[in-house]
Amino acid sequence: MNKLFGAKKKPAPEVKAPSLQETSTKLGTSAKVLESKVNDCTRQVNEIKMQMKKQTGVAYKNSQRKAFTILKRRKMYELQLNTLLNQQFNVDQVQFSSETIQNTI
Repeated sequence: MNKLFGAKKKPAPEVKAPSLQETSTKLGTSAKVLESKVNDCTRQVNEIKMQMKKQTGVAYKNSQRKAFTILKRRKMYELQLNTLLNQQFNVDQVQFSSETIQNTI
């Protein structure tokens, strides 16, 4: 009968939810990565600006287009960073509130 319908599945092991402290640290490390990406984009734009001072015509337009795409990417990273920092702030506030409640009980 087991060959036809199969045996009972074993229950999935319970996965323990990460603590608020762990979540906050993970968000912090992700924020550091995004900050480095924003700084890298800024550095690339500054390099292109220096190159654009020496260029004219088609090369200037190509460099301008490249700088514009890098600025778009930097803007996207900054928005992600702001969202991540807001999430980290909220997690820290919840952690603080739970600790305060535990202390008052």
